[in-house]
Amino acid sequence: MLPAPRWIWQDTAKTEATLKTNADLAARLLREAAFIYRTLGQGDNADRRRMMEFADLYEKVADQVEREPLGSFVSAVDPAGAQS
Repeated sequence: MLPAPRWIWQDTAKTEATLKTNADLAARLLREAAFIYRTLGQGDNADRRRMMEFADLYEKVADQVEREPLGSFVSAVDPAGAQS
């Protein structure tokens, strides 16, 4: 088992109450990544739309991991129609 990074425990009371499983930790890390993408996407830069799309994606995956930690991944791309 890998120890969680120290920064994850900064808000100790909240963290100890919510981080009980690997899925909880994964969701927390995904939300942190979403926050970073939203921060990078602020302002007038060419990558704003893409950064916000990444932030939304990370938030959705975090929600999914929390809701169904052992759920199956459903691809948005049809493997039969995908070209290599």
